Amino acid sequence: MLKELIIENLVLIDYAHIAFDRGLNILTGETGAGKSVIIDAIALLLGERADKDAIRSGCDKGRIEGLFDITGYAEVKGLLNLYGIDVSDDEYLILSRELNASGKNVCRINGAAVPLSMLKDISSRLINLHSQASHYALLDAQNHGLFLDRFAGAEVEELKAEISKYYDKWQKLNMELSKWSADPQIRQREMDLLYYQINEIEAARLRPGEDVELEQQRTIYNNYQKIMDVLSGAYTSLYNGEEERPPLIDVLGDLQKGLKGISDIDPKLAKISDDIDSIIYDVEELISSVSNYMDTMEYNPAQADEIEDRLNTINNLKRKYGDTIEDISIYKDKLIEKLEIYQNSQQYIQNLEEDKCETERELYSICSTLSEKRKIAAAELESQVMAELKDIAMENAIFKVSIISPENIEDARYTQNGFDDINFLMTANPGEPLRPLAKVASGGEMSRIMLALNAVLGHIDRVPTMIFDEIDAGISGKTAHKVAQKLTRISREHQLICVTHLAQIASMADAHYLIKKENKGQRTYTRTYLLNSDQRLKEIARLLGGIELSSASISYAREMMDTSAAFKANTAAS
Repeated sequence: MLKELIIENLVLIDYAHIAFDRGLNILTGETGAGKSVIIDAIALLLGERADKDAIRSGCDKGRIEGLFDITGYAEVKGLLNLYGIDVSDDEYLILSRELNASGKNVCRINGAAVPLSMLKDISSRLINLHSQASHYALLDAQNHGLFLDRFAGAEVEELKAEISKYYDKWQKLNMELSKWSADPQIRQREMDLLYYQINEIEAARLRPGEDVELEQQRTIYNNYQKIMDVLSGAYTSLYNGEEERPPLIDVLGDLQKGLKGISDIDPKLAKISDDIDSIIYDVEELISSVSNYMDTMEYNPAQADEIEDRLNTINNLKRKYGDTIEDISIYKDKLIEKLEIYQNSQQYIQNLEEDKCETERELYSICSTLSEKRKIAAAELESQVMAELKDIAMENAIFKVSIISPENIEDARYTQNGFDDINFLMTANPGEPLRPLAKVASGGEMSRIMLALNAVLGHIDRVPTMIFDEIDAGISGKTAHKVAQKLTRISREHQLICVTHLAQIASMADAHYLIKKENKGQRTYTRTYLLNSDQRLKEIARLLGGIELSSASISYAREMMDTSAAFKANTAAS
C-alpha cells in the first residue's frame, strides 16, 4: 500500500506530506483547491509524461516521493531483485521523481537513480490510477484474457500450463521443419560442410593423449643444449674428472681400498666398507644412465619441425571443434550423426511432420477445452458486471466478453495462452453498438465502468492500491450510496484513494483528507489536512448543504456517518 506521499513545488503545492491509511482514503475540497494536483503527482510517480510547467512558479525543480509497504508482495520483490535493487528489512520501498525546469527528470528507487521505464514498471504493479487522463490495465485488451482467466479460477490456469508445454514443443518442431524445408542447395552446402569437417578430423588420425606427448617432446627439443650441458658436466664429474679434480668414481675407489685395509681392526669399519661398495654400485648405475641418455639425445631439426607441424594441426582442430582431443572425437561423432540425418532426410522430415501433427492435435484439443471453460466463465462475468452497472445507474449499459475462436484446426493461431482472441466490449447507451472498452465513455462514466469491473474483478487484481478520480460525476442520491458501498467493499481487499464531491462517498472514509487553497501574502498555496471526527462531520455537512452550515445539514451528516459506520462494520464482519 501507499503509506506516505510527499509533494514539493508542484503547481500550487509548496510542500505536502500525506500519510494514507488502509482501506478507503477520501479527498474532498472546493473546486480548484488542488485535488487534481495530488492525483497528477501520483500519475507522475507512475511514469506519466512530465511537463516542466507543472513546477511551482519561481522554483527550479519539483519532487514527488512515495513510500510503499510491500510486505508479502512477492511479485514486486521479484522484479526488484531482477533489477538488482535491494529491499529494506522493514520491506518498505521508496519511489521518487524529480522534475527540473530544464526539462530533465531524475527517477529513483530506494535512493538509486533508475530509468523512467524502470520506475514505471515497478509503480504500475503498485497502483492502478483510474482518472480521465490515465491508462487503465482493464482498458488494455491485452489484459482482458488474463483477467477472464483469473476470474475463471484454478482449472483454467492448469489448462494454460498444459498448453504452454505443448505450445513450446510445437514451436520447436515448426522451427526444425522450417530448417529442413530450406532450399536444397542450402542443404547440400550443409552436407558438404559436414563432409569436410568429418574428413578434416579423421585425416588428422588423432590419438588420445598425443598432444600432451608432443608438447613434452617440443619442450625437450627447445631445451636440448641446456640438457646436454648439464649431463656432460655430470658425466665428467662422475667418470672422467678434470685437472686436479679426480672423478667421483675414483675417489670412492680409493676410499674403498683404504677401508678394506683397516676393516679387520674393528668390525664396524667392515660395515662402512660395505656401504661404500653400495655407493660405488649406485654411482656406476648413474654413470650408465647419464651415458645412455646422452647417447639417445640427438637434435634433429627435421623432427623438431614435424613436432611443431603436428601440434599446429592439433591446435587448429581444437580451435574449431573442442578444447581437447577427446572433445574433438565427441564432436566428430555428432557431425556423423547429423550427416546421417541429412542422408536420410526424407524419413527424418516425415517423422517431424508426424510429431508436429500429433502435437498440434493435442494442442488444439486442450485449447478447445480452455475455450469452452472461458465461455462459461465469460457468461458469469457478464452477468455479474451487468448487475454492478445496474446498481450504479447504468441500467442501459451492456457488457460483453467477446471470445473469437477458430472454427477448425487449420485456422488456429496459437499462443501460450491458447487460440482465443478475448476482448471486453460495452455500450453505455441504448442503440449504440458494442465497442472496445477503451472507446465507450470518458470521465465519470468511465470511472463508474471501472468501479463495476473492479467490484467483480477486485479480488483477482493483484495491484494493491487503486485511485479513483471523478468517479461521482453525474450521479447522486441512491446511486451515490451504491457507489459508496461498492468502494467500501473493494477497500476491504485493496487500498483505495478517491477524490469525490459527494457526501455519500465521503461518509464511508476510513481516512478523510481536506484539500484547501489558502492565500498567504502574494502567493496561493494548497494545503492538505487529515480530518478528525468533528472536522469530518462539518466537511460532510458542507458537501450536503454548501458553504453555510445549518443544523439540518449537520444532523443529516451525522446520520449519514452513523449509517456508513454501521455498513462498514457489517462489511468487515461478513
